[in-house]
Amino acid sequence: MNQPNLGKKIIELRKAQSITQKELVDKCNLNIRTLQRIESGEVTPRGYTLKLILTTLNYQGEDLSAKRSSFYYWIERTFPFNNKTVKIIFALLIITSIAGVFYFYSNDKGSSNLEVKNKIESSRKKITNWVNEGNVDAILSKYKDDACVSTDNICGKEKIKRALQKIMTSDYKIIKHDIISINIIDTTAYEKFITIYKYKGNFGKQNGIVEWNLLNNVWLINNELYTDEQ
Repeated sequence: MNQPNLGKKIIELRKAQSITQKELVDKCNLNIRTLQRIESGEVTPRGYTLKLILTTLNYQGEDLSAKRSSFYYWIERTFPFNNKTVKIIFALLIITSIAGVFYFYSNDKGSSNLEVKNKIESSRKKITNWVNEGNVDAILSKYKDDACVSTDNICGKEKIKRALQKIMTSDYKIIKHDIISINIIDTTAYEKFITIYKYKGNFGKQNGIVEWNLLNNVWLINNELYTDEQ
């Protein structure tokens, strides 16, 4: 269920049991502002937060979870750990290993692979410049329409656009983006990277992997997965 319908449903369930926002957040150990934003449709709650709220409200109906990428569900099924960062790290290790195996079996395509790597490296440099310029529309031109940022469970250009605009207002800047490797499997490429950035005056580091897909002879981002260190 998408926002704002999800927020309306939570309000409906809460009022049906005559529970105030204050009473609900106390039972769920949540910040009241978080609940207010969820109910107003400003944000979509994370899976465990939604489950906690619905359990507290004794809801047993259909699954109200927001639509997630197939990549996200693969991570949830494959790595049944409670710690989200651990899941992501394991996923990155396995994806990188698989991509590496295919890389060694594709040496006969060396020249074409080099061309692909050059295109992706060029796109990455443009994205870095556009981020630092605050050019959101230009950044989105490098994403597929149904692209996802699985780390944050964000799918679709519109949601990615809103997320980018939000961090841009807090003076997000990329200090350095290092491509560790690019492994190509037919029309899919995996870019392993390390990014140093500045956000709200603080420096941070991301380790991650980007899945690029070839669409109409253009390489576009299909999925992003990363761990964040601050």
